Amino acid sequence: MALGPANAFAQSYQSVVNDISDLILIHRYPEAQARLNALQRQYPAATDLQFQELVLLFTWIDDYGIADSLNRAFRSKVDAVVTSANRDLARNPNDARALFYKGSALAYRALYRSYVEGIGRNIGSLLSDASTGMEALEKARVVDPTFADPLIAIGKYKHWKSKKLPWPFATAQEGRDGIRMLEQAVRMGVLSDGGAEQTLAWIYMSERRYDDAIALVQPYVAKYPASRFFLEIVARAYQEKGDYVRAGALFGRIMNGLSPDERARPFVVMKYERWIAKLRLQQGRRDEACEIARKLRSLNYAGVHRDWLDRKMEEVHRIERQACR
Repeated sequence: MALGPANAFAQSYQSVVNDISDLILIHRYPEAQARLNALQRQYPAATDLQFQELVLLFTWIDDYGIADSLNRAFRSKVDAVVTSANRDLARNPNDARALFYKGSALAYRALYRSYVEGIGRNIGSLLSDASTGMEALEKARVVDPTFADPLIAIGKYKHWKSKKLPWPFATAQEGRDGIRMLEQAVRMGVLSDGGAEQTLAWIYMSERRYDDAIALVQPYVAKYPASRFFLEIVARAYQEKGDYVRAGALFGRIMNGLSPDERARPFVVMKYERWIAKLRLQQGRRDEACEIARKLRSLNYAGVHRDWLDRKMEEVHRIERQACR
């Protein structure tokens, strides 16, 4: 995250901001929100805090599937970030950080809308939203070529387009360019600890570069042992490599690390147990795989947004069809 107000307390301010980022990485969202609220009362005009809250809300929604309950807060926060960034840009049109916050907020909104509204009929509107964000991010890079954080969203967007959109909206070359941009962000270093690595690792996974994904995030597994974000990447990579014993141990570690609140959330449990069910199927233990899949299908997912649920349950249904014959 960016440094806050330039005063004698800047170092202390940044220390608190970093602590909040760490809380988000280890899924302690209410605590992160409380710390943010306290800091925002002291610095109500700080655009970086507005943006950090947006990151918190999107991560919280994506992790728990709770787009319905946090929808209004998320959309309102996008507007707040853009408004605050525009105010900063009115004072200095070449403020690279303000351009980054504005562009990233619009990119988050486009990604969020692609989930809750779907792409289909909204493709023009979504691309317009995303393109406006990309323009701000690219300008941030022009203004400050040493500032690598904009490369994360730009690279992710290019790769996403290459996989999700048909020609002429996207090309395979854009996907390759996106990977190179993310690799550049990793080399240069970014403000969000592990942000570039996590994004790039999932892209490596989609490209079947499993060893690269493991090597990239393994240091963050050691640094943030309570974070499911990094553990899941390594577990899934070993599973895809056919190392079912190591993958099973890592998924077990994830499940054992769930808090009581997370264990009470069927969506969170299902996200990881579906892969355990697949492991059992891959190991030839079809009865166990069938039992897990049927249990997951029977859970009460009230409060989970349909899109988040459907995307995860596709794997459960696939396993059930294969294991329960």
